[in-house]
Amino acid sequence: MMYWFVEILLLILFLLYLVHLYISRNFDYWRKRNVPFIKPSPFVGNLMDVILHKYDMAGFFEKIYNDMDVPFFGIFLFSKPALIIKDVNLMKHILVKDFDHFVDRVMYASEHDPATAHMLFIEKGDKWKTIRAKMSPYFSPSKVKTMFSAMDNLAISMCNHIVANKLVNLDVKDISSKFSVDLIAKCVFGIESKSLEIENGEFLMIAQKIFDTRLITSFRYLCYFFFHSFVRIFKIKLFDPEVLNFLRTVFWECIRIREEDKIEGNDLMDIIVELRKNKEFCERTKFEGDAVIAQALIFFVAGFETTASTIAFTLYSLCLNPDIQRKLRKDIKDTIEKHDGKLTIESVGEMSYLDMVMKETMRKYSPVPIIDRVCTRDYKIPSTDVIIEKGVVILLPVSGIQNDPRNFKEPEEYIPERFESYKEDISYLSFGHGPRACIGRRFGLLATKLAIIRVLREFEVHSTDETPVPLLFNTKSTIPQPLEKLKMSFIATDPLF
Repeated sequence: MMYWFVEILLLILFLLYLVHLYISRNFDYWRKRNVPFIKPSPFVGNLMDVILHKYDMAGFFEKIYNDMDVPFFGIFLFSKPALIIKDVNLMKHILVKDFDHFVDRVMYASEHDPATAHMLFIEKGDKWKTIRAKMSPYFSPSKVKTMFSAMDNLAISMCNHIVANKLVNLDVKDISSKFSVDLIAKCVFGIESKSLEIENGEFLMIAQKIFDTRLITSFRYLCYFFFHSFVRIFKIKLFDPEVLNFLRTVFWECIRIREEDKIEGNDLMDIIVELRKNKEFCERTKFEGDAVIAQALIFFVAGFETTASTIAFTLYSLCLNPDIQRKLRKDIKDTIEKHDGKLTIESVGEMSYLDMVMKETMRKYSPVPIIDRVCTRDYKIPSTDVIIEKGVVILLPVSGIQNDPRNFKEPEEYIPERFESYKEDISYLSFGHGPRACIGRRFGLLATKLAIIRVLREFEVHSTDETPVPLLFNTKSTIPQPLEKLKMSFIATDPLF
């Protein structure tokens, strides 16, 4: 019996050794190219701290960004070499000037998971260009303007929800998540999800599953970003089946009603219905089945958490900085008075201090941990002899860049005024830059601004003994999420307008 045990143990050790040899086969990649790099660990490359949940994704990449004082350096994502960029000029080349060498994102486009593979965020090459061009009209200024009334009504509903919950020690992340779900349901699907009115509504529960902190969720995202062969071999799906099944059912029911009744809703469904009528486009891009659902799914996935987090972190920052809050309330009040007491898309656009506040929130608490690209053609880094080879991953750690004192003085402080004379450049990356910058920027900013305006119209926000200071982040999450509830109190005031 003992011999069998020893033989099995030796076999396991031998297999582990083979796995180690396979994963470590590229560990001399950066040394051969005279590129500074961080020494990798067996099996996982440089991702040990992420796998062990020592840091959240943003915190991990900010740490290694700060550890290396060079323009760029190499790391290993399991066995795959990746290049971290710190030099602002090189970022500009990668994202804008030489974009044709860095068209694709890292996330795996899996043939066995078409609802994921065909999402605009993940789609590759010419297909991405085609779909982006077709989706862009949904986010045009005129289209977003038609959504203003619906957004504003939801912001008013959020204020009613705050009053209904007694104003004291409320979790603003929970409140903003409900607003965000209602916003996406309305403006993407044309559905009243009523998450601000119904406790534990189905739309909200599904949305929260997309970015929950279960180990299986973290594992899925980790594999789709960094361990593509594992996804391919074991046919892993990115999203929980319950999420996809729910959204698939809702989506096709919406499409059926639109096409049968020939109605329009000023939402994303309108564009998808039109695309389905374009037979040439559908045949060329295989726009059918889950590939159609993918375009609604990406806006649900990308829009929900980014909007909720930005609103929550803005209110959190304002409750800790009463002087900034007073200045912002005055900016809102004065601007509305110039517009005869009316809140319009034009008056929102003229609230200069509000714009500074939003930019500062997204600088300090960027909802995007990293900007990623894949080199699609060999590229020589300007003024060096270094060649970035096709297939190498490029990573720009957003938190590291936006909290670098060389880019923003006193980065640990919340200072909206830093954006008063700031000419937006590549060091501000919360929406990305270049052709693959966030397509929904205009939509997301308007929604978050309306939420903040409506809250500050009715209330002052104040910290309490339960407000978390300092703010810590959940290391089990793939995106920046607070470890504790963001609790604060709302003090009713005379309405600003």
